[in-house]
Amino acid sequence: MTTPIQAGKVAGYATDGFEAEPPLGNPLLTLPNVVATPHIGPYTGESLRLMGDRCADAVLKILQGGRPEFVVNPEVYQPRGTNPRVKA
Repeated sequence: MTTPIQAGKVAGYATDGFEAEPPLGNPLLTLPNVVATPHIGPYTGESLRLMGDRCADAVLKILQGGRPEFVVNPEVYQPRGTNPRVKA
């Protein structure tokens, strides 16, 4: 992106991530028409509230003996109280 921006083919550029992190020495960071954020682009007030709500819903479902909506590894998920390796 550096070359098209410097050539005036791109008026401005905004990014929330780089190919190599952290972007030390990246020439994009020296350009006045580039905005870079440290992976915080999606963190709006609304998205943070939604993440909190979903987390609380998952905890409540588990405590009530249910299955949370979002399970990362469903193939090993066992409802509370059914895992013989875990003693209550």
